[in-house]
Amino acid sequence: MKIIFIKRLVLMSIVTNVSPQAQDCPQITDGKYSLRYTYNSAEKPSILEISKGSYRKLQNTKIVDSGNLILVSYCLYIFKSSVYTSVDTAGVSGLINRSFGAACTEVSGSNMDTIFFRTTYCGNLRITQNIGQLIKIKYGL
Repeated sequence: MKIIFIKRLVLMSIVTNVSPQAQDCPQITDGKYSLRYTYNSAEKPSILEISKGSYRKLQNTKIVDSGNLILVSYCLYIFKSSVYTSVDTAGVSGLINRSFGAACTEVSGSNMDTIFFRTTYCGNLRITQNIGQLIKIKYGL
């Protein structure tokens, strides 16, 4: 019981002590985005639809992931999947998950309709898993 409380306390202190430059980050709002990774990811570009705290990720019009979008702090989000529920608890990936916790998306800036982000761990914000862009898709002219 005490260990869980201490882990939560440490996580909260890490999340609330985000660097000052990240405090001016844009928010991920409802809408449709083109999701592109620009560093350290073999994942194909996809479409991300966000509505009322939920998301759907599509590739070639097929839903490949969906779940809840959780705002952890001003610049940190967790995409909590309802499709991928099992966590590998063996080997190196299990050790990383137990040590650093869930993957989070840190929004770092924007340029017009493009939001820049990196994927990191909620328990260790110094590690970058990958970097990408969310490009807002506009309807009409």
